[in-house]
Amino acid sequence: MAIGDAISRNLGSFSLQGKTFIQRLLVPTVRGLDAVLSAGPVERDEDESQGSAAGPAAGPGGIVLFALANGLVFACLLLSTPVFGSYTLLLVVAVLLLHFLCFLSVLSVIKEETDVWNGLLADKDRVLKGGRNIKNPAVLVLSTIFFILFISVFAQQWDQPNRGLFIVKLPNIGCDIGVCRNAQYLLAILYEVPLIGWVLRAIAPGGAAEFSPLPGAWLRFGVEFVIATYIFGTFKYVYFQRKSVNDLITAFERSTSSDAASLGFLLRRAERAPESILGKLFESALSRSKDKVRLAYIRALFAERIHNFASVFVDKLDREKNPDNQRHGLDELIKLIRIDGRRFTHEVMVDTFNALIKQMKIDHKITVQEKLNEASLAFVELGWQTKSLSSKRMKRLLSLVKERGSADIRLRLRELLSRMSISAGVKSK
Repeated sequence: MAIGDAISRNLGSFSLQGKTFIQRLLVPTVRGLDAVLSAGPVERDEDESQGSAAGPAAGPGGIVLFALANGLVFACLLLSTPVFGSYTLLLVVAVLLLHFLCFLSVLSVIKEETDVWNGLLADKDRVLKGGRNIKNPAVLVLSTIFFILFISVFAQQWDQPNRGLFIVKLPNIGCDIGVCRNAQYLLAILYEVPLIGWVLRAIAPGGAAEFSPLPGAWLRFGVEFVIATYIFGTFKYVYFQRKSVNDLITAFERSTSSDAASLGFLLRRAERAPESILGKLFESALSRSKDKVRLAYIRALFAERIHNFASVFVDKLDREKNPDNQRHGLDELIKLIRIDGRRFTHEVMVDTFNALIKQMKIDHKITVQEKLNEASLAFVELGWQTKSLSSKRMKRLLSLVKERGSADIRLRLRELLSRMSISAGVKSK
């Protein structure tokens, strides 16, 4: 499996203006698939062209859309020979290449994230930013299934005008016309898939297809090689990345009452984590049963002034079920905004704004809502002072504060608006 990772790096060994050839293929692949799989488009103001680098998370709707699109393409290609003729093969190859690039993208994204996490690469020097949606296991499973389906269509479409070019003898399933014909090719390919093929051979040893010496042998080798290295390798690296995240939180939990040196090392490691990994770290921390452990983790990361953690914490605020932890965390956020907010990057500002908008629409306990309103006021004031938030965004967030705030919060809101001179656009919904 490690071979796939090595080959994925070496295939693009020559560079074009700072980027390898493979990276130039993977960048649009990552962005395109992330856009399709995201729960919705990234909201942008008229004067801000950049959104979150990571983009919104993959939602059920995006995954279903991905599955439906692949299913529609598969059905069209399966039935398209009378319409497109030989061009069907080119379309099948194009779709197979897209799925191959999907797995190659995941390997490359994880490699970059790991290099950043280990301090070998600066986050600003990353080429494949984002990519968290294509690392979703559900997406990878779907891509694997359709990759195998499209290979069966590829073999079938090539064999139709050239009988027996790849497969001399197909598995016998009782019929060989229409959908059954493709099922025969699909079964022939499944027998060559590692693990699945071993199970099928144990159940029906004589059911495997007979491939031609050439090019059938090359098709068998290609299926085994790609699936054993790239596809299985991708699942392996996704698993080990998540395991590393859980291991770090477990180590943090054990070090909270241990020596400061050990805790400091873990905090340095969390500080280097890219935003996607930082989000997984907090998700893992939220899964811990002890309230004190979760609060200690929140306070430690805010104390280290890890700017990316501001948006991660707010985005997952509703996942923390202890109101005391929510309030203490928001106190730490307000402190970070006031002390170190001027050093926030544009991406951190946009991500934190989107997270605050999300949480302002959720019903929290009154005391938590008040802290959230206070954090929103502090954040808007920071955006106004540093000119890092547009008027449209500030008005939108302040309108939610006005709608949900107490009398004291509304008084502070009016004072802020009088200084900012944008009160005309702030109103309750």
